[in-house]
Amino acid sequence: MLVLSAASNPFSRFPVEILRAEGFNLFAAKDVSIVTPDTLNAFDVVIVGDIRSPPPRSRTLTNWVNAGGTLIALRPSKLLASLLGLTDAGGTLSNTYLKVNNASGAGVGITGETIQFHGTADRYTLNGATAVATLYSNANSATSNPAVTTRTVGGNGGRRHRLHVRPRALGRLHAPGQSGMVGPGARRHPRRSARTTCSSEPRRATCSPTGWT
Repeated sequence: MLVLSAASNPFSRFPVEILRAEGFNLFAAKDVSIVTPDTLNAFDVVIVGDIRSPPPRSRTLTNWVNAGGTLIALRPSKLLASLLGLTDAGGTLSNTYLKVNNASGAGVGITGETIQFHGTADRYTLNGATAVATLYSNANSATSNPAVTTRTVGGNGGRRHRLHVRPRALGRLHAPGQSGMVGPGARRHPRRSARTTCSSEPRRATCSPTGWT
């Protein structure tokens, strides 16, 4: 597993801290500026942090995903929108809510209540991706914009997952009426945290709806 960040934004390394907090230590971390196809080919799973400048190498990442790699993107550059099956809807939402579809798939085991996040989320519409969670403008009002998406592409099992809020907001997610923090260190299933970033199968992965369980 590889975590990509950029020196221009120190917070793009926040996924590294999440992984370590969840007990994952066997991963590599590199600056996006030095990534090549050979770099990616050494990994089954790549996590892209909150990178805006320099932009991620979208063509390199696309080729790698189409070959079977699993990409997890945490509010990255909008240049990756087409790769992730999304269309930029313009605008953002800040310090509002999201709700996970916990009826099936990656959302199983996550609370079905709206969850407040503290940070900024980009607004997109689906264009080939599937929504795992939806943005809410308040605790009760859903928008048409996804908060978390997933997409399977190519014939080799490549997958793309995207979380649309800032990664550092993950540690500050609260379900209404709950005083406890939902995030790293607040697991509902002791073994489900492995689904945050990778899976047991080479070149395939599932991702929990917000990168935490």
